[in-house]
Amino acid sequence: MKQVFLICTASQAGKRLDQVIGEHLPQYSRTRIQKLIDQSTVLINNTCAKKASLSLKENDAITIQIPEAKPRPVPTTDAAKTFFTNHLIYTHEHFIIVNKPAGLLTHPAPTAINETSLSDFLHVTYPETTSAGEEGREGIVHRLDKDTSGLILLARTLHGYTTLRKLFCEHAVQKTYVALVEGHTPKTATIPVPIMRDPLDPKKMMASYTGAGVTAVTHVATLAQGLRSSLIQAKPKTGRTHQIRVHLAHLGHPLLGDTLYGKEHPGIHRHALHATELSFVFDQEQVTVQQPLPSDMVACCAYEKISL
Repeated sequence: MKQVFLICTASQAGKRLDQVIGEHLPQYSRTRIQKLIDQSTVLINNTCAKKASLSLKENDAITIQIPEAKPRPVPTTDAAKTFFTNHLIYTHEHFIIVNKPAGLLTHPAPTAINETSLSDFLHVTYPETTSAGEEGREGIVHRLDKDTSGLILLARTLHGYTTLRKLFCEHAVQKTYVALVEGHTPKTATIPVPIMRDPLDPKKMMASYTGAGVTAVTHVATLAQGLRSSLIQAKPKTGRTHQIRVHLAHLGHPLLGDTLYGKEHPGIHRHALHATELSFVFDQEQVTVQQPLPSDMVACCAYEKISL
């Protein structure tokens, strides 16, 4: 357990507790700060803080007790070098873009603590990233599901992290995905359905029919069709957990191979979703990167008699 001591400044007087902590510790997400408060590890003037919304006064003393992270297996330098030799797509002073293979976690998960993740490879090859971003997810700006392949942005510096996070929050990063789905989809469609956690299964998200979920919008266009399936392009306007998978299932066209929202498929052994393009402006520089379909999705198109 390590302790962090902070003092509320005059300019921060009247602000919420979680906001003040976030200003002092920008590497911590609002969710992480909320969790620390909920776990009774945050003290104000030696009294346990109960609410993140508590208004602070000048010179209030904040003590945060932070549990030490458990040590994780570290990939060898050679393994990390081989990974980036095979998957690094774009290099910049403040960030890199990687073509993440399906089956690789973006960052460590509580249920897979001994499983190597993309962030593990990142920290070995680019040690400067260990001070770029949220504790436990340093360098991770956004995420792809474990079985989603394709382009992902990783921050190398704190400037890269804060700039890219701001772009994502402003929906200024255009993300394009390609997916294989069941049935014949409409030529174009916009799915503006809110998403929420499934109360019966915490692993799943679900479309919210009551408006209780968070806003989520996905634009879809059909690229090609086979006898019983479609190759589609999906452009999420928002970036919610499992958004494309949930929205396509809601539309009646779950992803091929998606055992969480659809069913197994003999032509592919994971959900058929690939992040094929990223486009954004970083410090007035336009960046656009594209990546073709991986071999397993190409093979699945052939299985489904879809012409590319």
